[in-house]
Amino acid sequence: VGDKPFIPGGRCHFTLSHSGNWIAMMPSLSSQVGIDVEQPKPVKELPFKLVSHPEDSFHPMLETADQQFYAGWTVKEAISKWDGRGLDRPFNEIRLEALPENAYRGYHEGKAWYARHAMLSDGAHLAYASESPLKPLHILVA
Repeated sequence: VGDKPFIPGGRCHFTLSHSGNWIAMMPSLSSQVGIDVEQPKPVKELPFKLVSHPEDSFHPMLETADQQFYAGWTVKEAISKWDGRGLDRPFNEIRLEALPENAYRGYHEGKAWYARHAMLSDGAHLAYASESPLKPLHILVA
């Protein structure tokens, strides 16, 4: 679907992302998935208006505007990678609803997705998304 990588004739869905020193991959035998990892970089100003929807809600553990920006970015990019649209989907049109346990529900064009977000040990952000609720991911660092 879209520009998403796939295995011809295969049942395995997968998604990839990389940023800084991080590489993330998520396979699934049951459904399409999307993943994003972002290593925050020092910048003068983050492009909030390109990412923020006026009705976005975030978890209280995200204490700063920068943390909310990167959480929103990774969740919305993971949702967009789900179908291969990636950066082609306007992130500021995706509305996020915070759910328990660092989970989110994303809404866009009459469709809804489930996503989870995690802050990694060095401040990087990781999010993954699917059409159905997701269990917490076991993160393997090698």
